[in-house]
Amino acid sequence: MTDKDRLKRLIDELPDAAAGELLDFAEFLRAKQARAGMSGDQTNGPGDEDCAWLDADLSRMGEAEPYEWGDADPLAGETVSWDARAGAVIVGDGR
Repeated sequence: MTDKDRLKRLIDELPDAAAGELLDFAEFLRAKQARAGMSGDQTNGPGDEDCAWLDADLSRMGEAEPYEWGDADPLAGETVSWDARAGAVIVGDGR
């Protein structure tokens, strides 16, 4: 039995709730292989800018100076929330 056959069998045994996690991971692996030039299908994969962000070393990000907002209020604007029952994004107080 090949690894792909074993994987397909395990997928069938997974509970539906775990399918999304596995799908996310499989898409990540496919994009990673596409970036490495291991696959010709890059139509749905990340672009060059996405790859630069994904591959960037952000381990020293905490050493960067905080952004100076000047007179602008970085928290100004509308609040945004997700209403699962309505299946919609609510902007502001929802009125």
